[in-house]
Amino acid sequence: MDRRTTIGKALGIIMGVYNLDDDTAMDVLRRLSQQGERKLYDIAADVVHDHRLPAPDQPDVTTAGMPGPPKPPRPSAPPSGPAPAGPAEPAPPPPTGGDVT
Repeated sequence: MDRRTTIGKALGIIMGVYNLDDDTAMDVLRRLSQQGERKLYDIAADVVHDHRLPAPDQPDVTTAGMPGPPKPPRPSAPPSGPAPAGPAEPAPPPPTGGDVT
């Protein structure tokens, strides 16, 4: 596989997994290459082989700020504040028949 094909496949994987456009995916590869002091092709080959971004080689190389794979929605928190009052007391029954004055 030639270098251009490998880089293109890596871009496709990054775009699919992280939901990025092609320019942003290329920026990710470029940044990892520069910060890890590795050839862009080598980073791309790792992505194609592992189907994920390589682990950072240095502590300051992170993927912070990059969107990750979609996460499932979190359940909504219950409303804060006082607890709602219990059920209202039933109204007294209407008068029946009898003497109405």
